[in-house]
Amino acid sequence: MCKLILIKKKEVRLMYYCIFCKNLHHFNYTKDEVVFKSGFHYFDTKLYHAGLCSQVHVFLKNEQPATA
Repeated sequence: MCKLILIKKKEVRLMYYCIFCKNLHHFNYTKDEVVFKSGFHYFDTKLYHAGLCSQVHVFLKNEQPATA
């Protein structure tokens, strides 16, 4: 008799360095996050993708346009 053994794969999530808040984040694939394909940043001697977390959108909503 053959037994089938299922091995649970470890989920690997992309980490990126936010250039706005200067922290590492897991990329959750939301519309509020932006991860650059060609931008990278060293953090604790490791190279990470650079990006923008959802906090930047809250900041930009509160910004007022410049007037002349």
